[in-house]
Amino acid sequence: MRTDASLLAALLLGAAACGRDGGQPSPRSLERFTRHVGAVTQVAEQPDPDGTLVTIGTSTGLRFRALVRVPPGPGPFPGSVLADGRELGRHALSYLPPGIDVVVASPDYPDEFPMELDVSTYLRELRAIVRAADRVPASFIALADYLASRPDVDSSRMVLVASSFAVPFASIAAASEPRFKNVALIYGGADLPALLAANLELGPRPLRRIIAAALTWPIRQLEPARYVGGIAPRPLLMVAGLDDPQIPRASIDALYDAAREPKDIVWMRTGHLMPWHADLIRQLVDTAFQRLPILREQDVGRERGRPALRALRAPMPDSGSNRERAAGAPSR
Repeated sequence: MRTDASLLAALLLGAAACGRDGGQPSPRSLERFTRHVGAVTQVAEQPDPDGTLVTIGTSTGLRFRALVRVPPGPGPFPGSVLADGRELGRHALSYLPPGIDVVVASPDYPDEFPMELDVSTYLRELRAIVRAADRVPASFIALADYLASRPDVDSSRMVLVASSFAVPFASIAAASEPRFKNVALIYGGADLPALLAANLELGPRPLRRIIAAALTWPIRQLEPARYVGGIAPRPLLMVAGLDDPQIPRASIDALYDAAREPKDIVWMRTGHLMPWHADLIRQLVDTAFQRLPILREQDVGRERGRPALRALRAPMPDSGSNRERAAGAPSR
């Protein structure tokens, strides 16, 4: 089977099949995660080659680091939490395309998430992994608190952009935190057993779904389809790959179907997103930032005589929206 962090990504990308109603998540279902949310009590900043390195502490004992990048100019700018895979962590910020007039912050993940993972390591470290996973949505919310406190951030224009490994955590954080006015989920899916089975190279193929169901049962509460419906009525954008061998089309559809309007999906003709695919990561993040409605409002950046997203001038990559599903993507 895969012995790197792609297994951990597969384990956390989607959800157990038992929780796919797609409705509004209950406060009780979110309490497991929101109990880690607290007031930001500590902020330490220091210069970094990629921006500003920030260490944040909260009243619940949460402590993590993030990188923050501020565009030139007086602001205030929209703010964004940008979360990618375990391998990149805060360095996801380095994949930002140029010309984005948004204050962007990318967090690190807890150290309990191993960089390399096989089944034996997963089972041995399972309790620590689950405890760490429960804290990640709170770190996204604490980072939003930090951004909202900055004088160069317009706290009424905050977005959350997450890809791959970060999608379940972002679904929970966005359902819990209404200050994320727009949300983009890139290369994510639902139905965790199906996602893991697609990535397993363990045992006969017919048994992989059974093995995957057993392995994912302890983390079934991370099911993004349980929470993604709670993003509405705020706009949700999904970006998905037509030729992604690690995220089955059925898993993508399950996550999209669990979301409520307003929602949209952009299909890209690419393979799976990997940490070393710098150009692809930049293209996908660029696509998400271009499409989020609150970042396209005409008055953003008007005083500086240019749109907030200069990349809007570039032609869009080969993709289709949900309105073009019949022409741009295989039928369900």
